Amino acid sequence: MHHSIIGLAAILAAFPLSAVADEAAVQACTKALSPAARMIYDASAASLPPDSALRDVVAAQTRKLVMAGRIERAVARPAAEEAGTCLKMAQQ
Repeated sequence: MHHSIIGLAAILAAFPLSAVADEAAVQACTKALSPAARMIYDASAASLPPDSALRDVVAAQTRKLVMAGRIERAVARPAAEEAGTCLKMAQQ
């Protein structure tokens, strides 16, 4: 599991952070999320300070959800990638 979280962090490293969001695009993105990705999105968005590294927050929240048994380890990485895409949009 540790390797998949590190891999997730590497994938999300490419997501730049900015302040303006296209709300309609974000809403469309979140509506298309799988249930596991939506849990990660919600948990990450709630704890995402403006100057934080998106990948670190997503990785930490994903890890918490897996450890709590709320999402399965097998779907954690793709779900985190999905959530990261929407979070990136929300931060632009």
